[in-house]
Amino acid sequence: MSYYDQIIDTPLRAARIAKQLSQLQVAAHLHLKNNTMISRWEKQHAYPCLEHALRLSSLYEVPAEILFSYILRVPDNTSATIE
Repeated sequence: MSYYDQIIDTPLRAARIAKQLSQLQVAAHLHLKNNTMISRWEKQHAYPCLEHALRLSSLYEVPAEILFSYILRVPDNTSATIE
C-alpha cells in the first residue's frame, strides 16, 4: 500500500482490503466488465447505485451506512456522480 493510499482510505476500500479481495474480484461479483467503477467508487469520483451498494455491503459484511458514511460529508459542490 502506498503512502497516498494510506492517507486517502475510504471505508469502502478498507472493507475490500479487509476481505482480501482485489478490485477485479469485486467487479466480477457485481457482474461488471472491469474494475473501473470499483476504483471510481473507492476514490469517491462516483457513487454506486443502490443495488450495487447493497451487494457490496453483503459481500463485505459491513452495513451500507458505514461503507458509505463518507457520502454524508461530501460538500455540495462535488462533481461525483451516481453510477
